[in-house]
Amino acid sequence: MKATPASYKLPLSVQQLPAVCARLDPNDVTDAQTKAVILSCFFCLLRISNVTVPHATGWDPAKALLRRDISFYPDGCVLRFRWSKTIQFHEKTLDITLPKIHCASIWPTRAILRFLFLARQLPEPTPAFAIQGVDGRIHPNTQTAMRQKFQALCTAVGLSPADFNTHSLRRSGACFLLANGVRSELSR
Repeated sequence: MKATPASYKLPLSVQQLPAVCARLDPNDVTDAQTKAVILSCFFCLLRISNVTVPHATGWDPAKALLRRDISFYPDGCVLRFRWSKTIQFHEKTLDITLPKIHCASIWPTRAILRFLFLARQLPEPTPAFAIQGVDGRIHPNTQTAMRQKFQALCTAVGLSPADFNTHSLRRSGACFLLANGVRSELSR
């Protein structure tokens, strides 16, 4: 009944993930930001809207993943979500653990720590993946900007942007978990 057919995107394999991340400069704050977002979405099965804000201005702190929502532990970190597409009335919080990955180039906790080191301390409430510009203003990572960066990375490694988008990260993480024996009811 829809006017346009659904457009399904392909999952990105865990073997393709290091190639995508290798295109990002670990010493550039915006590249570190992009890597942290990509790996968080992949390993936590997140939508891009879970880790970005809709617009650079006028974002809602009650709906954004904030820096204070990230807790670090010796082998990983926990991301606390107070709002998402499935938690619209703040009826619960969702804590997702990012465990240690034995491949340093795609270990999400390491990517988040690297980003936070480069981005430095910012006042609260600050979106988790925001940076401070040379103008002194805080610049949160928006959904549109992240989608454009991911499409450019896909193109750079020879993947068709028509076949992959940021939702591919969520699908990819689910495929990765299922291939590694995680029951489907636990990967939702």
